[in-house]
Amino acid sequence: MKEQKFSEDLRQIRLIYVGFEKFTRYGTNDTMLGKTYGVSSPFTLPEGMTIEQACKVISYLSEKVENENNIGPASEKSVAKVSGILTDYGFVKNEGFPHGYFHIVQEYPEDGKIIGEQPINGVIDLFTVGGDFELFKKSNLYDRYFDWFADGVTKKEIKEILGNVIVCEDKSDNVKAL
Repeated sequence: MKEQKFSEDLRQIRLIYVGFEKFTRYGTNDTMLGKTYGVSSPFTLPEGMTIEQACKVISYLSEKVENENNIGPASEKSVAKVSGILTDYGFVKNEGFPHGYFHIVQEYPEDGKIIGEQPINGVIDLFTVGGDFELFKKSNLYDRYFDWFADGVTKKEIKEILGNVIVCEDKSDNVKAL
């Protein structure tokens, strides 16, 4: 993960899979755009965990679910599985926000500017990008993108991170042992 500077006040993350594909509509010469999203609810980090540590935990969990479930890396299915287990590791799911999987087909914008998922104030979006990355770069999402994934995170590192966080008393029974 490239070193990022985040305010200590930012305590929430959201996982987003996004895939853009440009294609010609069958039987026509119309240029179309397919947009696929897998969006999690926002999650509040456990007390004492930094955004950088959260990225390491999520990177580790991504590789873990991909290996255990024979899922391709950086896929919508991987993002969905990881978001489904974050509460097991002390993250608190924030209800009441749009989330889920959706696919949109539209005419390709004449100006080439692609409008994607809107930000939530105070939430850091962790994008997993599939499809055509050059199209992603033309979207309004690209300004919020950073390389958050950390390669080679070990179980020992995750145990150390989780060992130093404070989990709400009533949720501590739910935190998974690694």
